[in-house]
Amino acid sequence: MLGVSTCWRSAQTNNGEAILEDIRSVGIKAVELEYRVSPEVFAQMQPALEKRQPMVISMHNVFPAPEPPRKPGGDVFLFSSEDEEERALAVKFAVKTMEIADQLGAKAVVFHLGRVPMESRMEEVIELHKQGGSALERARAIVDELLRQRKELREKSFQAVLLCLEELNEEAEKRNLYVGVENRYFFHQIPDFEEIGLILEQFRGSNLRYWHDVGHAIIQEKLGVSSQKELLETYSSQMIGIHLHDVRDYKDHFAPGSGEVDFSFVQKHVSPSTIKIMEAHPYVSPEELSESLRFLEEMGIG
Repeated sequence: MLGVSTCWRSAQTNNGEAILEDIRSVGIKAVELEYRVSPEVFAQMQPALEKRQPMVISMHNVFPAPEPPRKPGGDVFLFSSEDEEERALAVKFAVKTMEIADQLGAKAVVFHLGRVPMESRMEEVIELHKQGGSALERARAIVDELLRQRKELREKSFQAVLLCLEELNEEAEKRNLYVGVENRYFFHQIPDFEEIGLILEQFRGSNLRYWHDVGHAIIQEKLGVSSQKELLETYSSQMIGIHLHDVRDYKDHFAPGSGEVDFSFVQKHVSPSTIKIMEAHPYVSPEELSESLRFLEEMGIG
């Protein structure tokens, strides 16, 4: 089934029913609930969601939005933190998200896992790519250095993530939910291509799966880190869900079919059981989203 993330409207209004009505108005019958929705807005949505109008097919940790301010990237507390108390709070919020997912009939919860404690420099690299020419050599040198630093610094953060995933996976198995580990946008975020494989191997046979984000993959491909092709060809057999959005230049979350992404390639790596979520941001109009729905269905992704 094809659904849409509430991020399409949740940053624009505090009216939960208005968010759902906008989604229903473009002919979409399923949603992913995500971390921008406040407890008050969720309370407004809940009666309709409990009636499956629309269906909740996935959730994005943390849900609903907790009181502590989010860190960049939607994180509240980091699973990658060296602080044991912070990791415990991260797991506590995640378990609450899974409880709600279970109550509403969702199949999976998508997780951001944290980051390696280092500078990102993503904006600098993107600006160099925009300049082109000799600036591309400088961009490549910066990326190579960042990836070298990342590999040297990642071990404690990655081991902290694995400890948290043990707890999340245990909770998911109790509730017959899937843990979706998402590929990320920034260089220093966890997991990178290699770490996805390490995680999937450690949790082979469990309720932990890969969650693919099309836009994140394309941006990293443009910057010479890893490619959408290698991610999907390597991990799609263990993929529980996918975030579908398009890319223009170095910006993502546009309506699928309105940018540079080759969705015919994506289609080859999704199955009927794959959870498919359009993750369009508020700059996408209802007309564009409706057209994307038709586009994806015609592509065989819907």
